[in-house]
Amino acid sequence: MAYAEGDKGRGRESYHHGNLREALIEAALRLIAEHGPAGFSFAQAARAAGVSAAAPYRHFRDLQALIAEIARRGYERFADDLAAAWGDGRPDPLTALDRCGAAYLGFARRNPAFYAAMFEPGFALQADPALLAASDRAFGVLRRA
Repeated sequence: MAYAEGDKGRGRESYHHGNLREALIEAALRLIAEHGPAGFSFAQAARAAGVSAAAPYRHFRDLQALIAEIARRGYERFADDLAAAWGDGRPDPLTALDRCGAAYLGFARRNPAFYAAMFEPGFALQADPALLAASDRAFGVLRRA
């Protein structure tokens, strides 16, 4: 927690979070793991990140936008895992497809909060173009496989 020079006793309004966007994402991931994507409020995410209820609005329009960002990041990681597992169908398509299945399940086990945000967000993917593109990329790997 950092304060601007000379602000050390002036109270919470002088508080400056080093990387609020990432802190909110990390806090929301913990809350998703505990309560699911629909199990907490934007204010709870702010509290978990150690900031005021108004602070998240500097980076996200609402809770849906925060969860969409988490889901987008999850889909990007998921797509990378699937693409690596597919390996252009080498040494043979059946073996590569089997690796894709293992990568899918492995991602879900290793990243339950990302997985929940991706598949239980409580809103349509079309609501966020970047999220839809990331989802399409991940499922594009599966379609090719």
